[in-house]
Amino acid sequence: IFSPYYQALTTNERQSVSLFESFNKDNQLISDSMAEKIKTCITSTENHLDNQFNATNLTKIMLDISLSSFAKPVLEVFRDSDKIFEEYSVLGLPKMAMLENRISFLNTLLKKKRMFYTQYFYETYEDVAKRQLAMSIDLSEETLENYRTADILVKSWP
Repeated sequence: IFSPYYQALTTNERQSVSLFESFNKDNQLISDSMAEKIKTCITSTENHLDNQFNATNLTKIMLDISLSSFAKPVLEVFRDSDKIFEEYSVLGLPKMAMLENRISFLNTLLKKKRMFYTQYFYETYEDVAKRQLAMSIDLSEETLENYRTADILVKSWP
């Protein structure tokens, strides 16, 4: 579903891991085994749609922290899409294509039986995050329709 984004996403995750590795090497604040656990947590966020209920508790917490942003007010959730589009701009895809993929991702996330892995995040954020996701999808679909209408008008202009 999200193959156009996969390379940019994994590049982003690899950059985050590299940044962490450099920081840890320079500061040597944690053991190598803990550093490996943290790198696993960072890379796990590239697969939000996968079932990761068998992951370590630390990884589940990292995933939940990442997903908890969907519990913010709906306009902030919607505006976060612009940040994601900026992050993926290196792909050179039209904004309409990115918006279509974003809507698909949000719909898939919304349809998950359970978004959050830990009981705390589930009880605290699940309901509000799903409501915000649904509203963000509606706003995104409205925006996509506006782009399509504008595109049709531009193409039909003499």
